[in-house]
Amino acid sequence: MNKKINFQESINIIINSKNVKELKQNLIENGFQLKDLKNINKDNLKGYNVQGFDILIHFIENNATQEVVQYIIINGKYTNLNYVNIYNINNKNYIKTPLSSALEINNLSLSNFLIENGATLEYIPLNLLVQSINNENYKFIFQSHQIHIKKKLLKAIIKNGNKNYALKEIFNDKPESKQLINRSIYKTAIKSKNYEALTILYNNDSRERKYIFNDFSEIFKPPPPFDNEMLNETNEYYPNEKDKLELIERLKNSELEFSVNNIFINSLNNQENLIKLIQNNKLNDFEDYVNKNPVILTEFRYMENTGIDKDILSYAIEHHVSLDFLKFLIQKCLEEKPDFIEYNRNYEDMFYTAISRNNFNAADYILDQYKDSGKTYNYMFSNLYCSFDPHLLNDKNLEYFIETPIPHDCSTNEFLSIDSLVENNELEILRKIFKYYENEKNITNESDKISINFSLYKEAIYHDHLEMVNFLSEHDDRKKEDILDTIFQIVDGMNRAQKQKFLYNIKNGKITLPSVDYLDHFLNNLNENQNIWKAIVKKIENNSISELDDYLQEKNISLSCFHKDILIYAIENNSSFEMIRYLLSHYPSLNFISDRRTPLTCAISHNHFDIAELLIKHGADIHYNYDSEPFGYIFENVICYTIDKNLLNKKNLKFILNYEIEFIPKIISLLISSHEESHRKILNELLNNYVMDNHFIIKLLSYYHNATPLSNFQLQEMTLKEKQKISKNWYTYAFYDNGNRENIELLLRYDSNESELMSDTNNKEGNSDDGLIINNYIDFKNMNNDFEDILLLLLREKCPFDLLISFIQDSFKNDTLDLTKVNFEIILRELTDAVNSSASSHSEIIKIFIYEYFHHKDFNIKYINIEKSVAILCPLEDNISNLNYFIHILIQCHQFSIKDSMNDISLLLKELDCLDLVNNI
Repeated sequence: MNKKINFQESINIIINSKNVKELKQNLIENGFQLKDLKNINKDNLKGYNVQGFDILIHFIENNATQEVVQYIIINGKYTNLNYVNIYNINNKNYIKTPLSSALEINNLSLSNFLIENGATLEYIPLNLLVQSINNENYKFIFQSHQIHIKKKLLKAIIKNGNKNYALKEIFNDKPESKQLINRSIYKTAIKSKNYEALTILYNNDSRERKYIFNDFSEIFKPPPPFDNEMLNETNEYYPNEKDKLELIERLKNSELEFSVNNIFINSLNNQENLIKLIQNNKLNDFEDYVNKNPVILTEFRYMENTGIDKDILSYAIEHHVSLDFLKFLIQKCLEEKPDFIEYNRNYEDMFYTAISRNNFNAADYILDQYKDSGKTYNYMFSNLYCSFDPHLLNDKNLEYFIETPIPHDCSTNEFLSIDSLVENNELEILRKIFKYYENEKNITNESDKISINFSLYKEAIYHDHLEMVNFLSEHDDRKKEDILDTIFQIVDGMNRAQKQKFLYNIKNGKITLPSVDYLDHFLNNLNENQNIWKAIVKKIENNSISELDDYLQEKNISLSCFHKDILIYAIENNSSFEMIRYLLSHYPSLNFISDRRTPLTCAISHNHFDIAELLIKHGADIHYNYDSEPFGYIFENVICYTIDKNLLNKKNLKFILNYEIEFIPKIISLLISSHEESHRKILNELLNNYVMDNHFIIKLLSYYHNATPLSNFQLQEMTLKEKQKISKNWYTYAFYDNGNRENIELLLRYDSNESELMSDTNNKEGNSDDGLIINNYIDFKNMNNDFEDILLLLLREKCPFDLLISFIQDSFKNDTLDLTKVNFEIILRELTDAVNSSASSHSEIIKIFIYEYFHHKDFNIKYINIEKSVAILCPLEDNISNLNYFIHILIQCHQFSIKDSMNDISLLLKELDCLDLVNNI
């Protein structure tokens, strides 16, 4: 006990030292080194009822001199000042860092000293940082280059309620942070009842006022209901009707220091007002309301009790507004967001709602709008029944749907989502569909019929949908023997328990099989399937063709009905040529898959070329495209499988090329994405065969045979034409595959553009290799919507600025670039950040991007947020030059309304302290 007291007294003497000399002396006299006193975990230090005591933080909190702090850091071996000390006072935990402790006592010189020695503001936990802010230190904190303003920090300050001066400082000192103001920030202020913060946010929000008003309207929407009571408790964090009424009262009484009018107050009820007008089908009143109030229709969301979120178009269709009303809504939504319907595929929701509510006028109009867009048209029908609520199905909408012409390249099964209906056991829907197709729809084309096949039976059997199995069997128009073979193959793949359950259901009459005279024999074979398979395999391995033939006749069984295919087994296990020839005679078709491969796939991948020739002679298609169900991988042909399984070699590649298969470009695409060295060698050989193929050689020989003279120029032209087979898409594949430089260089070896590209890129100082790659592996003509993603990726990878400029300019030259998919503000911000973080000035890239964007053929002033763009450009050191350029190119734009907008820009520039620009305007 005395030792403990002596220890406590010694510690107290040391921590009360006034200067470095006294600290050194006390350490020596009490036999301690500073490194021993870091984070002491002892109870009841005299005068300090704490746990987790840290000597550095203690001295900082007690306003120690910089000299003392420096001595403790060095001799206490504090190699990292970014640490959190958790300590307990009276059974309550607290956290501190050295820097937060200095800030809390407003020792700014010591704070600066700690920062110079590695402490960072970013490391301080958010709540601790906000807690440390006060009237004396907040400018020091927010003027530091270390602090990065994020939404979480703004929300934490707002929730605190007593640090609103810090909020003002952030927006004054870091104007770019104004772009963080959004709906969630306003919601935090309202729910925290921090109305001063609400005023600050409103007065610093640079967006158009209608967007701000819309945010307030959306904030007071009721939260979605949850089935789970615990989740429903989270609803208390949403602003409610009481919060809204309190806000309105304060606005009317002018308690908030921002200018609003009745339009703003009315906007808080926008949702309710719009709903009433839609429900009452009041088009004229709706138009009048939209024109007079700050309404954003594309932000409209109505949450039903079911939790389904509807946009304004689906909501209007559900309530059977007139067709003129619907057209008006679509027009206004597209004016707000040109890609509103296409980008979010809202046409699916619209069409679904129209069909489910028997609103066939709306459905006809939607179909008519999108019938010329094959992909969009198909999307509207894909999986409709899968997501369709059976309670909403009725004779009228089912008939409407079935009567609709089937989209191009879409089978009847896909169109009607038959697989999904079987999987979900939607028997009543299927009965109505089949009844209509069988009785009322005159189908002459076989491909337009509903196909009852292996996959449908498998879904029904594996999910124990017994009535569905009977339904499929009853409506399957194939031969009864083929139906039983299908069922046998499915049950053969089951485990013993599943199989016995299936047989039990047959015995008890729950499953009715097609009536044939050998049904008992069939059921016995099904029960003995494993023994039968083993007996067949044994006879194959013994090469006993006659015994096998006798056995198959005795059992009256088809070889093709086994789950583990007999023919594929024989090929993979090197059975004799004669045995293979006998086996394939038992197969109606050789174009089938078993366990992700076809018979021909197996023969070629194992270099059994004599067997492959035999299979092809008997109908196996080397071009056969198949889906490797049930794994979900899609191997489009034999070579895709061999590449994926790493079974492709020079011998089987040569065999395949002898057939001059039409999918060589696809094969090259797959090989380009591979990093296997063996695949690279094959790629080289394949390119060699593809670029200078037999047709080209024969053509040259014919010139020679006919003694037709060829000049060097003609020969060069013929060679270049061959080399133009190299697709730019292949460069793109290699680019996305982590910059597969080896394969890119291999492509360039065969590319007719190589010499031209090399000369172009070598002119770019110091970047010839990277320039060569970037200018080749980007497919500008087919880029369409990828421009933004690729540019942001190049920026993240620190791509040289001259190449970025080249990429931007080349991209905007292409007619296929969709400007609606290029977010002007996001790219402007990313370019600004890149320029600011660059060691040398490259601000010209910003002017080039602005110029190219404004001069694109599809440019529309509605695509950009002018105030936000100005706010982004202001923080640049070269802000006068770039802002001046942006504003003047804006003024020259014929779509820009100077009268309506220049005053707003001038006010914004004054707020951002850009007075020189204001004078220039």
